[in-house]
Amino acid sequence: MSILTKIFVVLATIFALLLAAVIVPYVQMTTSIKEKLQDTRQELSAAKNAASLLETKRGLSENQLALDLEKKTDQLTEVRNDLKDLNTQIQNREVALMELRNNLLGTESKNADLTSANKQAQKIMETQAAEIKERRAKMIEQKQEIVQLNTRLSELITENGMMLQQVRLVTEKIKELQAVNDEMAGQIERLQALAPVETAKAEQLPPPPPVQPIRGVITNVQKIDSEIFAAVNVGTNDKVVEGMEFMIYRNSQFMGNLTITKVDLQSSAGRVSLPQGEITANLEVLAGGM
Repeated sequence: MSILTKIFVVLATIFALLLAAVIVPYVQMTTSIKEKLQDTRQELSAAKNAASLLETKRGLSENQLALDLEKKTDQLTEVRNDLKDLNTQIQNREVALMELRNNLLGTESKNADLTSANKQAQKIMETQAAEIKERRAKMIEQKQEIVQLNTRLSELITENGMMLQQVRLVTEKIKELQAVNDEMAGQIERLQALAPVETAKAEQLPPPPPVQPIRGVITNVQKIDSEIFAAVNVGTNDKVVEGMEFMIYRNSQFMGNLTITKVDLQSSAGRVSLPQGEITANLEVLAGGM
C-alpha cells in the first residue's frame, strides 16, 4: 500500500468519526424533541381534561380556572418556543452536516487526484527504470567494444613493431647494396682510368639508384620456367633506365627485387629476384630515395 493510499484511509476514518459525532446527537435530540412534544401533547390533553373537569365542577371559581388556563397557556408557549429553538438547532445541524458532506466529497476528489498522480508517478518511475536498464546494457556493450578496441590496438602496435623491424632490415639491406654499388662504381672509375678497354664491360653493370625516389605499381606478372618477369607503370619519362633495381613490397613488407631489362616511355619490365612470397599485380615498387 502506498503512502497516498494510507493518508486517504486515515482521512476517511476521521471524517467518518466526525460524521458519526454529528449524526448521533442529532438523532438523540430528535428523539428527545419527539418525547417532549408527546409529553406536551399529553399535558395539553390533560389540561383540556382538567378544563373539562373544571367546567363540570361549577364549585371552582372562574378566577382559578383563568389562572390555570393562563399557566397552561404559558407552558404551551414555552413548549412552542423550545420546539422552535430545537428546529433552529436542527437546521444548524443540517447545515453543518451538509458542510461535512461537501468537505468529504472534496476530500474524495483530492484523493482521486492523488491516486491518479500516484499512478502517473509509478508509470514515470517504470519508464525511468526501463531507460536506466537500457543505458546499462548500452554501457556494457560500449565497455566490451572498448576492450575489443584495446585488444585490436595492442595487436596493431605489435604488427607496427614487426613492420618497423622489417623496414629496418630492408633499409639495412638497401644500405649494404648501396655500399656495394658505390664500391663497384669506384672500381669502374678506376678501371676506366687504367684500362679504356674495360669501359664497355663496366657499362654493363647496374646503374646507381636515383637520388629522387621512383615509385610505381606492378601491372602484369609472367612466370617462365623458374624465372618471374614483371611489368611496371614507370618508364624513361620517370627516369627509369635498364639495369635499375626496384624493391617490391606489400604494405611496407619486402617481397623481392625487380631488375629492369627493357624500358619504354611510360612502362618498363624486368626480372624478379629474391621473391619473399607470391608476386602479383598491384604490388608497389620503389627505387632510390635512400
